[in-house]
Amino acid sequence: MHSCRYPPGRWYNDVQSLILSKRAPMDRKSLDDVLKNHADWVRNGDDDGVRAILVGVDLSDEDLRDTDLRNADLRGAILAGANLSGADLRYANLSRAILFNANLQNALLGESDLSEADMRGTNLKDADLTNAEMWRCNVRGCTIDPDIL
Repeated sequence: MHSCRYPPGRWYNDVQSLILSKRAPMDRKSLDDVLKNHADWVRNGDDDGVRAILVGVDLSDEDLRDTDLRNADLRGAILAGANLSGADLRYANLSRAILFNANLQNALLGESDLSEADMRGTNLKDADLTNAEMWRCNVRGCTIDPDIL
């Protein structure tokens, strides 16, 4: 797993990702590029790829099924109605994200930060929330397995 710190020499790509993340809503081609670079970063480390920094980006209604977003920065991202079923969001920062009516069925959210996220109406059936930080997270109306509560 990668640390959240950026190693020396990678600052340009990190700043470029941050600038790209400020565009909202993001067009699908730009999103696909960010996701590809993130997948390379997860797979190969800092030598190849760039961590996904999607702070405040509008990804409403996007189809992100089975996407690997481990350790992605999605603080304040708008994911209302997004399909994240089966997505790997372990160690991701989703604090203050808007996940209203999102589909997170079978998603991996272990060790993720969901503090102050709006998850009203979200489908969390069979989602793995092991050690997820959910401080002040709004889960009213969520579909969730009672066994995990």
